[in-house]
Amino acid sequence: MANPLDLVGKRLLGRYKLTRILGEGGMGVVLEAREMSTDKLVAVKVLHTRETRIGNSFRRFQQEVRTASMVGKPHVAEVYDVGMLATGEPFFVMEKVEGDTLRQRITRDRWLTLKDVVSIFVQLLTTLEAVHAKGIIHRDIKPENIILSTGRNGGTDIKLIDFGVAKLVSPSVGRADITSTGVVVGTVWYAAPEQVNGTRDLDARVDLWATGICMIESLTGRRPYEALDPLRLMLDIVGKPHPRVSATRVDVPVELDTILAKALRKSRNDRYATAHAFRSDLADMWTKHRKLAVSHPISTQPEVVPGYTDSDAVATEGTAVELAMRRVDAVPPPEMLTRTQTDAIRTPRP
Repeated sequence: MANPLDLVGKRLLGRYKLTRILGEGGMGVVLEAREMSTDKLVAVKVLHTRETRIGNSFRRFQQEVRTASMVGKPHVAEVYDVGMLATGEPFFVMEKVEGDTLRQRITRDRWLTLKDVVSIFVQLLTTLEAVHAKGIIHRDIKPENIILSTGRNGGTDIKLIDFGVAKLVSPSVGRADITSTGVVVGTVWYAAPEQVNGTRDLDARVDLWATGICMIESLTGRRPYEALDPLRLMLDIVGKPHPRVSATRVDVPVELDTILAKALRKSRNDRYATAHAFRSDLADMWTKHRKLAVSHPISTQPEVVPGYTDSDAVATEGTAVELAMRRVDAVPPPEMLTRTQTDAIRTPRP
């Protein structure tokens, strides 16, 4: 596959006609195709030629197909077919999901209403219940991998995508970990402390941590840990408390702070043990909040502490945002770290 454009117009498996390129990344290209017998639009993901020669890339491609097929509907894009191009590149045919990613929604709207956040993340946690029940850890929960579409009732439905770095831990499906000890898998901004520390025996609680990070970003428009220097970022994840959302969003109940605090405990043993427990607390909080809102109506639009703007430099004094920035500034630059401080990055906290 010298040029992905050469694929447009070709037929696959005698059933699908490729119509256009939807997107391209480092590992492969995604195309739109039409199933000729039903006229249904589908998506086709093709691994780049160079990636087929890299063992890990090919295994991750296979793993993405396997894990997505194991979970299936309703909140994971369904896989329909698998095949190989005449030139040797593997591909799979999957459900074409219409809609924006959560990242696009945050970028466009800056932040989401509490109602939308609860709806999206109750669905995500329901999806993770099914994923974890199959012995799968996604390991890369982030806004880019959550697609939002309009449901039949006009609400927002979600789809979780990209199982390329997922880990299979269930004895019934075998163990398929294609990483090494000390390698941080996933996107570091959303990585749990044990991922940052390079712990090999990861479990489902890394997905719950990442869910909490995504919730904060959806509510505030910013990640709780966003240092640009990788070393400082890892230090923050391991040792710095996350800011309270209710300090900058007065429409957010403090009960949600409590839920997020439990999801983002530094020690995984102190976190939610399951997606079900996390989801139940979130749903209960929303039920109580709605009842309170009926008795004491409040705006459904996001409200912030006066002075909080897009610029970090003008964060209101005393808010969690400013305190968080002070903590970032308090972390010494990498060249000033002692050996003990550097080692502390990779040492799990009790």
